Amino acid sequence: MNNSLAKILNPETTLGSALFIHVSADDYPLADFALQQLKNRFDNYHKQYFTVDKSFNSAVIEDTINNVSLFDQPNYIQISFKTKPNAAWQKQLIELMAKLNNNNFLVIVCDKLNKTDQNTKWFTEIANIATTLGISNVDAEFLISYILNDHNLEITQDALHTLITQNQGNFSQLLNEADKLTLAIPEGHTIDVREITKLTTDNAQYNIYQLSAGYLSGNLAKSIKVLDNLYQDSSDAILIMWMLQEDVKRLLKIKSKLKTIPNINQVIKEMYIWGESAANLPLAHKRLDYNTLVDIYQDLAQLDMSIKGVMDLDVRLLLVKVIKKMCGA
Repeated sequence: MNNSLAKILNPETTLGSALFIHVSADDYPLADFALQQLKNRFDNYHKQYFTVDKSFNSAVIEDTINNVSLFDQPNYIQISFKTKPNAAWQKQLIELMAKLNNNNFLVIVCDKLNKTDQNTKWFTEIANIATTLGISNVDAEFLISYILNDHNLEITQDALHTLITQNQGNFSQLLNEADKLTLAIPEGHTIDVREITKLTTDNAQYNIYQLSAGYLSGNLAKSIKVLDNLYQDSSDAILIMWMLQEDVKRLLKIKSKLKTIPNINQVIKEMYIWGESAANLPLAHKRLDYNTLVDIYQDLAQLDMSIKGVMDLDVRLLLVKVIKKMCGA
């Protein structure tokens, strides 16, 4: 039977030994995000990924199912089809599922199936074994709320619809915007339309994320230009400081992870960093060493005390100082 995305991502839901997801290419970013969340439940599994093309031989998957890893880990196996499985693969998938045991969890992802497809004999057999899930654009609302709730944030219905409308047709950007909101807004807050208008890229020529992109990429001129448009008085510095702190934290975390994971692209993926940040954080990592980041953190502490009136320092000058250091100037 078909299930909801909310049910699939609920950690209390029992998924059995297989999950079958069908989704259109346009909506695939929603499925990809859901799969990343799902994989967190399989931390101790040996993960293997297969993309099916004309030359692909299913025997390699069968071998994987029949063997645990060298470290006696169970297998998380993901098979991705660029289209719908053809007749030969429909039969092979059913056969592969019949071989599954407690040492395997199989995920199958394919193109969106229509109602006729879902009434066929092969899909009915699949559904008798696997948990099935169709993902579409209507799931965007749930995923935005899911991302925000994970950071103890809520969003009004009007704000949610505004955010989706601004990013209509670009779900990668939509998820990126939701992730940015978790960085820019303190936990326990309910996001309204006004804040969406202020913070997201659709409605503002100069916003906090453009500032982040500017200093992470090392573009000092752009960063100062955006800062001049964002900063009017010391109260504006709170949100700017928040973003700076989050970016410094992420850079320190990247440096820490690179001690055990040599590939920075893998680190970026594991940290679920998307959009411009995925391109700009590696640049900042190369440019800024550990000691510089610690130094910036100390400057941000002074900035925080200056905003609160504990220290009598020029808030804007402190912001410029930190941004220059972030740019390597």
